[in-house]
Order: sequence, then C-alpha cells, then structure tokens
Amino acid sequence: MKRRRATPNVDRLLAIAFVFMVTVALAGLVSQETAASFTGSSSNPSNTLRTLDVQPPASQNNPTSSAAGVVNLSWTATPTAPGAGHTLTYIVMRGAVGGPYSTVGSTSSLSYSDTPSSDGTYDYVIQTQISGGGTFTSGNSAAKSGLSDRTAPTKSIICNGGSCAGWFNATVSVTVSGTDGGAGMGSVTRNVDGTGQTST
Repeated sequence: MKRRRATPNVDRLLAIAFVFMVTVALAGLVSQETAASFTGSSSNPSNTLRTLDVQPPASQNNPTSSAAGVVNLSWTATPTAPGAGHTLTYIVMRGAVGGPYSTVGSTSSLSYSDTPSSDGTYDYVIQTQISGGGTFTSGNSAAKSGLSDRTAPTKSIICNGGSCAGWFNATVSVTVSGTDGGAGMGSVTRNVDGTGQTST
C-alpha cells in the first residue's frame, strides 16, 4: 500500500499554524504584568515638626544720635512669649534708606547702640529670634532712620557786632552761637568772667 504524501497546501497550513502558536506564546510572555512594592520607615517615627509664629518688636522708637557717630536704638518687646527652655534674642539690622539690611549685632535687652563706619543716615529694623529645640526668626519691624554724626559743630563769637580780638575797656555785647549740619545742636555753653558756665 502506497503512503500518500502531504500536499503543499497542507504543509503551508501546518507552517502557518506553528507560526501562530509561537506568536501567541510570545504575546502571552510580553503581556504579563510585573509589580514591585517598596516599603520604608522613619528612623524616628515619633519625631514631630514644631513651628512657632514669631513676631517682631511691637514698635521701634526713633533713634537718637550721640558723640563719635553712635546711633542709639530702642524698641518695645515682642508680643511672642518664648516659653520655658527657650532663649529670646533681638537681631539688629542696618542698611541704606529703604534697604537692603544686614545684621550688625544682637541683644537680649530692648536697646542697642550702633556705630556705623561712616557718617550718614541709615535705616534700622529689628527681628525677634527664639531658639531652643530649633531657631525661629520673625520678619522685620517697621524701619526707623538714624543719623551717625562725627562732625563737631561750628561756633561763632561776636563782640559788639564784630570781632572779639583784642581788649575792651567798655561794655561789650557778646553773642555766642553754634551750627551743626548733622545731628543738630543740643546746647551752647558760655563762661563770662569766671562766673561759671551757662548753657542755652
């Protein structure tokens, strides 16, 4: 009995079926989903973040000028209570009129004396800083302008409307005055015939 050979059409169908099966298998492999999970924990899960609303001083007084270019500042206390175990400090900042400002010092009191390196008008702002378990700093207080003035006043002495040079053997009218283009004059002191100093 003779064995029948597969026809070309049957061979072609078998080849197509094989390719289809391989394609389906590959598609199944590609379409499989993969997943990964990530877990983590804090090194200190009980730790909490604390914040504090710190306010600047309630107000700043007008600065005053004194000798050698010193500018004296003072202000009222911040409304923020530091609480137990915390330290309250006031940060003093100076800058040109209108800012920007940089720190020139700090103090725990309600006053500070600053000596700029050169004469002129400066703006001052004060910040409140509370430290202990963290550092919390307020914004700036309202700016106040202060004058640093090292230039001594100029004085003028007039006798009988003219020069005081020489000797006078009659009544003399003496006028003493002073001018200052910086911080201004506080007083004029005179001493007549050794009778003591008199200020006006």
